[in-house]
Amino acid sequence: YNSAFMHMMMKEENSKYRSLIKNTLEFNPEILKRYVNFMSNPDEDTAINQFGDGDKYFGVAIMMITLPGLPMFGHGQIEGYREKYGMEYKRAYYDESRNDNLVRRHEAEIFPLMQKRYLYSPVENFDLYDFFDDAGFINENVFAFSNRAGNERSLVIYNNSYNRCAGTISHSAMKVNPSDNGTLTSRKIAEALWTQDNKKYFYTYRDHRTKLEYIISGEVVNHHGLHFQLEGYQYYLLQEFKEIYDYTGNYERLYYHLNGRGVHSIEHEMREMNLAPVHQAFYSLFDNETLDKTQSYMSDMSKELPVELNSKIFSVVNKINEFAGQNIETSKVVEEVHTDLKSFKSFYELNSKLLKRKTCPKWYKDAGRFLPINRNNEHGEKILFQLVVLHNIFQHSAINNLFDQVDTYRVLNNSFKTSGINDDNLYSTIYLVKSLTGNDKYHLLNETKLIGSDKENCLIYISDLFYGENITAYLNIHEYKGTKYFHKENFEMLLDWLFLFSVRNYFIGKKIADKTLLDKIKIHYLFFESLKKKAEESGYNILKMKELLPGKNGKEKATGKPVKKNAVKKRVVKRQK
Repeated sequence: YNSAFMHMMMKEENSKYRSLIKNTLEFNPEILKRYVNFMSNPDEDTAINQFGDGDKYFGVAIMMITLPGLPMFGHGQIEGYREKYGMEYKRAYYDESRNDNLVRRHEAEIFPLMQKRYLYSPVENFDLYDFFDDAGFINENVFAFSNRAGNERSLVIYNNSYNRCAGTISHSAMKVNPSDNGTLTSRKIAEALWTQDNKKYFYTYRDHRTKLEYIISGEVVNHHGLHFQLEGYQYYLLQEFKEIYDYTGNYERLYYHLNGRGVHSIEHEMREMNLAPVHQAFYSLFDNETLDKTQSYMSDMSKELPVELNSKIFSVVNKINEFAGQNIETSKVVEEVHTDLKSFKSFYELNSKLLKRKTCPKWYKDAGRFLPINRNNEHGEKILFQLVVLHNIFQHSAINNLFDQVDTYRVLNNSFKTSGINDDNLYSTIYLVKSLTGNDKYHLLNETKLIGSDKENCLIYISDLFYGENITAYLNIHEYKGTKYFHKENFEMLLDWLFLFSVRNYFIGKKIADKTLLDKIKIHYLFFESLKKKAEESGYNILKMKELLPGKNGKEKATGKPVKKNAVKKRVVKRQK
């Protein structure tokens, strides 16, 4: 029973206890396996009275269970009871309740390690290290030791002192080698952790307490050891070591980028680092100055597109191509963005002109009033510009989920917040843009035929609408008592945007007489308005709505699955006036 552990750790006689371990390693390391290490027993004061319930307690507890030998917990130690317990006690005299915070820290930091006795109890691969401070002196307050079982490695560093410190571990203390006639040997930390002396090899590990992941260089560890900064009573327990061969040089870049900083995920941080040029290009394209100029261009017939727009779009597409390995044609994207913006500007012009006329048809007043760009939304033109750009980039990508691949959510989140869109509408607006640009239902935006003249297409269109992965998320499709429902306001807003995009092609190329344009626009307007009415009649029940849509024999059987075009028999329906 190793009472020296308890007394010396409590009194912080760190130099004495390090000497005890060193002497044992030089004489017979197997003795360490026979020690029962403890922080309290029935003859001594309780652990919480000796070590408290903070960082010192847990630092010493970590040492107790990661040093070779057997850890022993006192009665009531985990609960934080202060009353001593002995064989002569028939009952507790103190009215105590357990310390829930203490128990939770045990559950998070101590209990998982108790299941790794195979890693911590043996001494064959156990090594103790001197911790040299930055002035070159050994800091006796710091305990640093490693162990290994199979391919699993562990390194523990604990500062059993109130004082902050910094230093390096590089070589182990002397240890007798029974297989080599009892000679004393020392080895580098790099050898103990199996790190290769090669600048192409990097190693990641996770700290048990913080759950943060770190990256180290095999070459640096071999030549300089490992450097740590520790607060008073702070510990590190490094595990989950992984070896990485840096083929591309990206891990070297990440190593210098993090500069010793821990992160939640090395792979996520790598992706973030590689995505940074893409995001910077997007931020430049969607900055307030460009958005304001584009908004001015859309609403003022005398304005031209900002001259820097082309180069900014070129930059975004090129950075996406580099990151995602795509071959999106930049000039084609720029051309399509220009075409779309010009068509929407012409629609604005017609819209502004007609709404001022006394003879403006009532249906058009309704349509114009509820367009996304006119519904008292000062951000409508900005959102439209971002929709146009993202749609024309993503529709040429071979990757179906490029929206997520380049983390466009973050780009839009930053852009919308900067533009002044409040938090209540932020999430919904981002999902709206994603639903229109980040899925594989591009024909929903590109639909140009007179869909209102063929009611059979209505079922096809609505099926696609309800089964696009991102659109269903925006529509908040949910199940209640076995029936699927969708969100009214989001559905209507989505249809308004789809209506706006469905008529844009009428404004490309040759000028069309206003009356002809109105006839064409009206067909689309009536189609989308009919969908709104059917949704209201159905109580926003998906199956009921599909049953209400005209089809074979007046009603199309609702199967709950998308309907394929070749499965629908076309029929002529008189166009509604």
